[in-house]
Amino acid sequence: MITGDHLETALKVAIDAEIITEEESRLEGIYLTGTKFRKEIGEYQKVWNKEKQIFEIKIADKKRFTNVLKRLRIIARANPDDKMILISGIR
Repeated sequence: MITGDHLETALKVAIDAEIITEEESRLEGIYLTGTKFRKEIGEYQKVWNKEKQIFEIKIADKKRFTNVLKRLRIIARANPDDKMILISGIR
């Protein structure tokens, strides 16, 4: 789940929607704010692809990104770039 909501609100919604359980909400790395998410994944660059006429995200350490993603279920206080980073990293 990725949302602009505050962390407490996001946790409540995720538990109510059964995205995570109450017990999972106590585990390290299950939820992050957008700021913490960007810090955890490490360096990345937003670059303009002239051929496709779109911005793309280049993640420096794909393995680090994958390790964060393995446990991550919620990103709260996310901004549009956080969404772009997440989708780019998953591709």
